[in-house]
Amino acid sequence: MRKTLFALLLVGLAMTGNAQSPAPRAIAGQELFKAGGTPILIPTPVSDMGEVGYDIRERMELFVPPVNRLLAAFLTTRDIAQFSNGGVPPALTRYALVQVPRQAEYIDVRPADFAQVVAGIQQQFSGPDAELTAQAAEEEMTRRLKALNVDKAISLGKAVPLGTFFSKSDAFGFGIVSPVSVGNKTITLAMGGAAVRVKMRVLFLYLYSEYKGQTTVDWLRNATEQWSSSLIAQNS
Repeated sequence: MRKTLFALLLVGLAMTGNAQSPAPRAIAGQELFKAGGTPILIPTPVSDMGEVGYDIRERMELFVPPVNRLLAAFLTTRDIAQFSNGGVPPALTRYALVQVPRQAEYIDVRPADFAQVVAGIQQQFSGPDAELTAQAAEEEMTRRLKALNVDKAISLGKAVPLGTFFSKSDAFGFGIVSPVSVGNKTITLAMGGAAVRVKMRVLFLYLYSEYKGQTTVDWLRNATEQWSSSLIAQNS
């Protein structure tokens, strides 16, 4: 599981109660999805973003490793408009993804299980297989682009961990920064990630932004924590 978690982080950078409870109703600023058969409300990560809807979400599966399933994707209003016109924005400098691990989607995750998930994430950044996993992530993304007749190579630079953003009983936040090259264009992206346990399911939240120094890191830390807290509160 440790390898797949790290691959998920890197591939994402290249562009990345219980089931018997009554289904909650979505309101403005949140969308209803199912993880392992359990209805879960997923709030918008930040105010200038919106959930992209089925058609665009299907195309954004490109950013998700095969071991995970994309539940929700969020873009800025401008980027949603570009996707809706049939194109792909030249560079996504801010976006967010919510994913669930396919093999564990229907498994009830209890507090002790979640602690193991957190321990795996904490070990990722210093793991001996990090470089090999990064190479595999590059190859997977390049293969997917070629399948879409997009002749661009993906190169992932060395990921720099930003450490733990926050640690709570049902949410663990972390961050990384990495340069990403697509063709002849390179951009440095920062990611605020979180593993969140909600209704006995584990969701992975990823919020990406172009890196512009410590202000980006501070923004990601705050935004990711608020997003995680909102997710838990709206599904309590």
